[in-house]
Amino acid sequence: MVVEFSTTIFLFILYQIIQMKKLLLFLIVCSSEYKLYAQAASYTDPAQAYLRLALEKNDGGGETVRVGTYKVMGTPYLFGEQHKSSIYTKDGNATNIKLSYNTYNQQIEVYNEGQTKPIIKEWNTIDSFYIQPGKTVEFSQPLFFVGAAQIGSTEKCIFQVVSTGKKYNLYKKYKSELGYVSTNYVQSELRQFYLNFEYYYTDNQQKTAKRLKLNSNTIKKEFKAVKDITAYVEDESFTNNIEFSLIKLFLYLNE
Repeated sequence: MVVEFSTTIFLFILYQIIQMKKLLLFLIVCSSEYKLYAQAASYTDPAQAYLRLALEKNDGGGETVRVGTYKVMGTPYLFGEQHKSSIYTKDGNATNIKLSYNTYNQQIEVYNEGQTKPIIKEWNTIDSFYIQPGKTVEFSQPLFFVGAAQIGSTEKCIFQVVSTGKKYNLYKKYKSELGYVSTNYVQSELRQFYLNFEYYYTDNQQKTAKRLKLNSNTIKKEFKAVKDITAYVEDESFTNNIEFSLIKLFLYLNE
């Protein structure tokens, strides 16, 4: 009788352990799925993330740049300053230089070796340039840019080349603006940089750039005559990671 009782207790305890393991496994899976969902849902543009980090480091005041009558927190430079680069302009070319892309005034600052003061290139003189990844972890491959005239755009800016193909090309326009600092109640002249971006595309037959409105219905209408892209724009990842989704879409359009 004692043996039977002990066996019963043992089996009961074993059952409870198995149930706890199942519960633990369920919680781990749920936690993993939640983390993956949260990472996707919280996706932000890497250049915006870089600026946000710069602002967080500057929290409480610190270094500012002067823009007109304002003291401005943050940086207008895409991924910071002085990236290794080569640039091609209407005035000539320069290789193995350092370059800073000011997204506020759309100027390129070129540093030749041994120079501390940059040569300023206006947006409308730019043919193309690239920036190499450095210490920053926001991008790992070279980023390529072209002037507006190169893609048939009337915008007064520079475009990042996101994806190219035999039919369509995808571009991104960055533009910084000045905005209020939400935590500032004292300094009326204090502002901060806000970085915005928009996507454009070109049709290789028409040779003109057109802005993409990031709305699934609008994009479906835009390419209705080309292909049915419903599966691409109504997928959950379309809103969670818009750039990755647009690249997939343009790969499909270029097939």
